[in-house]
Amino acid sequence: MHQKERTEDYSIDVQNLTKKFGDFTAVDNISFSVKRGETFAFLGPNGAGKTTTIKMLTTLLRGGKLSVFENRDMISID
Repeated sequence: MHQKERTEDYSIDVQNLTKKFGDFTAVDNISFSVKRGETFAFLGPNGAGKTTTIKMLTTLLRGGKLSVFENRDMISID
């Protein structure tokens, strides 16, 4: 079994991110990690939730549950 690296090895570590607009689920329980220095891209069809995910990670879109860490210290929670 592959053991996941420590959280501090990642620039971004997203677990179970979900965003709903009323009855519509725009982002449905996604998880992903991006290692420091790694190039990462979102690919998918229109309406797949790519822009909503980025807006949540950059705090342009509020709501849902989101914890933001910098150097292993929590700096924001929504």
